[in-house]
Amino acid sequence: MDFYLNFMSILPQFQTKTYSPLETQKLAKALAQEIKESQLFNLPLVFSLEGEIGSGKTTFIQGLAKGFGVKEKIKSPTFLIMQRYRAAGGKNFFHFDFYRVSWEKDLAFVKFKEILKSSQSIVAIEWAKRLRRSLPSERIDITFEVLDLNLRKIKVKSFYAL
Repeated sequence: MDFYLNFMSILPQFQTKTYSPLETQKLAKALAQEIKESQLFNLPLVFSLEGEIGSGKTTFIQGLAKGFGVKEKIKSPTFLIMQRYRAAGGKNFFHFDFYRVSWEKDLAFVKFKEILKSSQSIVAIEWAKRLRRSLPSERIDITFEVLDLNLRKIKVKSFYAL
């Protein structure tokens, strides 16, 4: 399935289904490409991802990173908490995994608050609800629901005020 998304017309929210990991990546890549062409790309970008283990969060982030011009292979930073990559436009793509994080002070060493405020940052956070109070009010929430082996329901909701 090919995805054509008109980001500005579908947000502040939409939901869709993907039928394979590749489709999940294509959806994320299309979303990132639409954002790159919008005024949102000039802001600090924060993506909050939620869903059970194996629901497609890392797969989605792999597509998102490609859409933002990251050339490196994206791996889950579960044991590292954060990975940083170079993205298009001189931006930094940060991939956080809060699965093993329980306190905001656990993130002080990576300057989490500063990263969230920088217009040079694209931040994707798996298991974000663990530190929901630390997230900015302007963000994009993405939830994943497993419907079948490869079938996922993906809900996207933007809290950016445009």
